[in-house]
Order: sequence, then C-alpha cells, then structure tokens
Amino acid sequence: MALYDDAAPRYDLVRRADPDIAHRLARLLKLGDDDPALDLACGTGNYTLALNAMGGHWLGVDANRAMLDRAIAKAPTLDWINARAEQLPFANEHFESVSTVLSVHHYTDKLAAFTEVRRVTRSRFATFACTREQTANYWIWHYFPRFKAPYLATLPSQREMSVALRRAGFRRVTWQPYWVSPHLRDGFLYAGKFDPSVYLDPIRRAGMSTFSVLDDPSLFTDGLAALQHDVDTGAWHRQLARSNDRDGDYLFGLAET
Repeated sequence: MALYDDAAPRYDLVRRADPDIAHRLARLLKLGDDDPALDLACGTGNYTLALNAMGGHWLGVDANRAMLDRAIAKAPTLDWINARAEQLPFANEHFESVSTVLSVHHYTDKLAAFTEVRRVTRSRFATFACTREQTANYWIWHYFPRFKAPYLATLPSQREMSVALRRAGFRRVTWQPYWVSPHLRDGFLYAGKFDPSVYLDPIRRAGMSTFSVLDDPSLFTDGLAALQHDVDTGAWHRQLARSNDRDGDYLFGLAET
C-alpha cells in the first residue's frame, strides 16, 4: 500500500486507459446504460472513466486513499469508495457486473476477493490480468534477471485463477489472450515490448510497480546499461525474437454467474 502512496502523484504521467483494452472489457460486460457496475482496484480511475463513457453507471473502489483522491479529483460526480477487495461494503448482487485491470496479483487473499466479487455481482466479472506463465516469457528479464523470480512469485497462474473463481461461486470461466500492440497507450510492465526506450525512461519506469518497489535503484543499473547498449546497437531485437508470446502477453478473463 505504501508503494502506491508514493506512486500516486506520478501515476497518471505514464498510466492511462488504453482504448482497445477498455473496449474489450466493455464488450465482455455487455452493460446497459443504467446498469450499476463496479471497477475494483480502480487506482486513479482511468479505466473507470473510460468504461463509464461506454455504458453502465460505474463506481470505483480502491484500497489506497492517495490513488483514490486522484480519481475523485478527475470526476467528483462519480462515486468512489475506499475499501479492500476482500471486504466490499455493498449488499449482495448490488452490481450487474464487476471489472478489474491488473489488480488480481495484489489481492492478499484471491479466493476471499473473488468470493466478495461473486457476492456483489449479478452476472459477470471481467478481468485483465498478467499470469505467471505469460510474464515468465517477457524479454525484459534478460536485462533484469534478479527481479524475475520475486515478481513471478506474486503472480497467479491461469489455472489458479480459474480454480479460485469457480470456488468463489462463478459457474463459467473463460479466457482470451491479449498481445501487446506497438500502439498501446497504458504504461504497465510490458508496455515496452516493442519500444525498449520505455525502460530507459525513469519516469515511465516509476509507473511500473516491478521497478518502483525497489528502494535501491542501483540494483538495476547494470541491466539498464546493458539495455542501453543493445538499443544503440539494435541487438535488443534478438531478445524480442527469442521471447515466446504464443499464448499472449496478458489475459482477459470472464467469470459468469
């Protein structure tokens, strides 16, 4: 939580709602204009606002007050609630649908969070997530190998999420792969898949929890120097060519009641 206290002032410098991701979530949810919907772990509200413009009446929830204050400043007429995913302050089936973007790996107790989501939703839960299997194939680990194991340890596998969602009471769970595009507008971890300069920019790195969680930037100094050299020579393309994205870089998930 302290990580996002520090990140809140600069978060929106690099993080924003990507139109393609927002539209795909909206298509999964199939909301009518007046359907109540929840954006869980909404952060500064980027995707909440994008989805609200596409249909449904959205409310944002986040456990971090500093991030939520940024969302409130953007859209004071929307409802924003400071709460944890594992303990949502809403009645049963209060929402038609729930959505969340790149938050599942932050849940302290995934089963408890999914159980709460199932309790408060009537129909669908859509998520955009990174899985352990997909993330392990990112070419960036060639330059930052010491981060790989600790970061992967925080991520769920696709199977683990499926099992937890079904245990939480969802009847049908489906997944769709997502490949990062050169035109991606959001600045999450693999945003530099086709543009390694992303990782050489300290402001853009600061929007990625994988880097900003480190108190000592010297831990990745050697990796940045090696990446800069390979960018200058064009050698980084070899790492991209060797990476395996057959199953996508991220996943869209849909859990239905």
